[in-house]
Amino acid sequence: MTFDAAGRLYIATGGPGAVYRVDVAKPGAKPEVFFKSDEAAHSLAGLGRQGQPDRGSDGSGLVYRISPLGKGYVLFEAPRREITALTVAANGTIYAASVGDKSRNPLPPLPVQGAGTMT
Repeated sequence: MTFDAAGRLYIATGGPGAVYRVDVAKPGAKPEVFFKSDEAAHSLAGLGRQGQPDRGSDGSGLVYRISPLGKGYVLFEAPRREITALTVAANGTIYAASVGDKSRNPLPPLPVQGAGTMT
């Protein structure tokens, strides 16, 4: 969990991976999905230099930067499969801890959603 400069709380969840945002200054505010991916989110760091939350994933070992509009892009792909912790230094440097062998995943694959078509 982390807060932005406006006092909103960001919460990372796992299975399916999502980051929720809650404006805790508003009474009765409900969490809203801020960012969603196909991977499980295991860690959410502080905010980057521009105020965007950074998050780590389980499965591909990715570190994402999430824009203020909730669009994510990959900053780093770790040689391990799970980012277990993230922190952002005062100068904006991101430190990530990772574990797991990418060549072997002990978890079953996530179910595929949607319908395919052939022509």
